[in-house]
Amino acid sequence: MSLSDHEMRKPAQIKPVPEAMLMDHSYWKLTPLLLLFSIFACASDNSLHDREAAGSGIALARHEIDRGQYESALSLLTESRFRASSQKEKTDVSQLMGDCLVSLGRYDEAVTSFYRARSANKKRNKISTYLISMGLARAYEGKNSWTSAERHYLEAVSFAENARLQDRALVRLGKGSLQRGRIARAQSYHNRIHDKTAFGYKELDDGLMKANRSRGKQAGKASKIQMPSVLAPEVLDRSVWGAKKIKQAGAPMRMTKPWRITVHHAASPEIPPTSMSAATAQMRSYQKFHQDDRGWADLGYHYLIDGSGRIWQGRDLKWQGAHAGNKDLNRGNIGVCLMGNFVKRDPTPSQKKSLKRLLSWLCESYKIHPHFVSSHRSMLRDVPKKSTLCPGAHLESYLNRIKPLLPRP
Repeated sequence: MSLSDHEMRKPAQIKPVPEAMLMDHSYWKLTPLLLLFSIFACASDNSLHDREAAGSGIALARHEIDRGQYESALSLLTESRFRASSQKEKTDVSQLMGDCLVSLGRYDEAVTSFYRARSANKKRNKISTYLISMGLARAYEGKNSWTSAERHYLEAVSFAENARLQDRALVRLGKGSLQRGRIARAQSYHNRIHDKTAFGYKELDDGLMKANRSRGKQAGKASKIQMPSVLAPEVLDRSVWGAKKIKQAGAPMRMTKPWRITVHHAASPEIPPTSMSAATAQMRSYQKFHQDDRGWADLGYHYLIDGSGRIWQGRDLKWQGAHAGNKDLNRGNIGVCLMGNFVKRDPTPSQKKSLKRLLSWLCESYKIHPHFVSSHRSMLRDVPKKSTLCPGAHLESYLNRIKPLLPRP
């Protein structure tokens, strides 16, 4: 005879411990071990439940994305994010959240989500890296930051596992370049596409033919123009560190054409932060100090480099910085700052590598001669009543060594 539902729901009866066992000292020695085992078993059950729930949430979210229900998918993924335990689950959740946010036009949030996915993707899984790079490129394209978008599309091309995935990125590169009037570059990307039936190829092909006809040139001729020798380095967007808006009360001035670069150290903290969370907090701290204590419109520097070599966007380059000493010295001057104090110690190897790459890209992009790349101390050398130890003897020594290696216009 089967038990009724009511009987099945009855809690198990706990039998009292026999008195003889209570008198046995070995029972009391064993009890803590049994208790620990029970706790571990419960924790394991909960962990298994969370893993299963996270996996189900991700699967349901994918289904909702396929149906175009991005808000619904985002709700499922937000819940799954707190249940995800493995690095793969954390990567997948953040990457899918980024895709949803891009589709909803919430580009700043999308950038943050994709960088969270990148941090979780510690094993650098190739397909995950490809999807994250594509997502970041789409988010930056939505923010009208084509330089960053182009770099991430190119990164996706390098991580694509097959020609079909490469073509997807190359089509986006070609169309994005064409929309911005960069016909030579668009033609170069067009010529690298393997499958001429790839989605978007015909639109790109037709657009290039029309553009080349209007210029009176043959389509293939433009592809011979050389691509830039220095690709843009990865720069973490202001939205990643939670930047506040620029304060108009600080009387920001529009940036004139950049023609010089000044390198600084932040001096505080002494040791540059290396973790993402510590660097993010430090960026907010710098901005708060510059806006609230000094009364400036925004963080004074345009770019900052943390101890792990990550490059952070400070003040937007469309605004003149507040780092060189006065308005005349800031005019046309890009401010680059390394976190840390380098009076008595060297920058980290990662900081040195990123500084060289950033300076190379800035020099090539803005046609700045290396002669006009200087340390803050050397810049103030001939300015009356102004002097500084910035950026520290160790950083200044390294800067002097790499200046001859920077590209010349």
